[in-house]
Amino acid sequence: LAWQWQPRRFGPAIDLALPGVLAGDLMQLVRLLVATHASAFAVQGGSDIEVALSPLSASAHSLLTKGESERAWAAEGSDVARFIVGSSLVILAQESGRTEHFRDAIDVLRPAVDENAREDAPIQWAAAQNLLGDALAAVGEREDRGSDLQEAVIAYRAALTERRRDLDPLGWAETQNALGDVLRALGERQRGDDVLNTALGVVQAAREERTRERVPLHWAGSQNSLGNILAALGERRVGTENLEGAAAAFRMALEEVPRERTPRQWAALQMNLGNALSALAERRADTAHLEEAIGAFRAALGEYTRERSPLRRAAVQSGLGGALRLLGQREARAEPIEEAISAFREALVAYTKEHTPLQWASTQSNLGNVLAALGAQRRSAGDVKQAISAYREALEVFTPQNAPHYRAGIEGNLELAERLLQILQGQRDAASASQSHWLLDGSGGDSNATRWLVAAQPGAC
Repeated sequence: LAWQWQPRRFGPAIDLALPGVLAGDLMQLVRLLVATHASAFAVQGGSDIEVALSPLSASAHSLLTKGESERAWAAEGSDVARFIVGSSLVILAQESGRTEHFRDAIDVLRPAVDENAREDAPIQWAAAQNLLGDALAAVGEREDRGSDLQEAVIAYRAALTERRRDLDPLGWAETQNALGDVLRALGERQRGDDVLNTALGVVQAAREERTRERVPLHWAGSQNSLGNILAALGERRVGTENLEGAAAAFRMALEEVPRERTPRQWAALQMNLGNALSALAERRADTAHLEEAIGAFRAALGEYTRERSPLRRAAVQSGLGGALRLLGQREARAEPIEEAISAFREALVAYTKEHTPLQWASTQSNLGNVLAALGAQRRSAGDVKQAISAYREALEVFTPQNAPHYRAGIEGNLELAERLLQILQGQRDAASASQSHWLLDGSGGDSNATRWLVAAQPGAC
């Protein structure tokens, strides 16, 4: 336990002697500690660890919420226990996709980062701040909560006051890189490029310590962060320079992340590469980037199975659906669009309105776009009716208060789909129909915004 709480052997030793009454509690924490470390390796190797870790985490978590045990732990190493339980909950959340485990981790870790804990063990306090930042960042991204992302920034910057570059360069770089990731997430939600540019500088600084020669896997992680920032900038700027830089960063990272050793990290890089290539393809007339993107997404699906990684698989399916939709549009073929519909529908098996409302609504919107495109291509009122239903589902989540920009785009697409349905059902005159062009801009929040342009012609379903 002392080693766990002092991972880099800095700071004063902690007396972890426990009252005899807590011997059973201690054994539960030891079991959880062993399982958490084993799970960290299992995640890297692609093993399913949720079943093994979940009951231990729940049991140890209960120790910190029972009155008698909490009072005893507060006097005899409560922060150690909180760090162990928080670590296990973060890993469990990452594997299960359940945001509530991140929230539990946040609740467990907050008392471990107060000023009293800092005075007693500053380096250990910094480790807890870093872990708290990880949990806050995850909740902020999943639920589009800027307040949680801002709190994560505060937590990482607090950790950096004790994780000094001169004393612990790799620990400093780890937190620095995480700070860059959360600044990128914040920057994507704000107008202007200032925050994204700050994120770029932060990650570049981390890369000075996380070199390819010294720590190749950590270097690959920073390359991934760099690629994500460049992709975000590329989506906003004219031209393709940043998007090309993002794709190059992901490709270089893949050189140091072999599938057989680190399959999950490899799959994540393949997914990010697919997203960058899809964005590039949006701005170029050729299909080469699209085909490479589709190949990258399908490679990622080989590791992200329905059983082990349902939410990660859903994210890949969403990206694959966007790429297939664009390929079908470019080649004027229904088959890729039908495959896109299947991809979005599979994503909706994992994305639920209750647990992942933003992703669910975004996928509903993108499903509506491809159904509308297919309905226009086939002159099928049935497909357009399904598109209208999907748009209405998305609008139940994207309200005028929480997502006015997304809602406005979906409302516009819904109106166009309803007008297209009137044409297909013969409720508008043929002359009007033959001159009508409908543009649906897919503002549902997906990183591969779905765009389609069809010439609507009268016809029966």
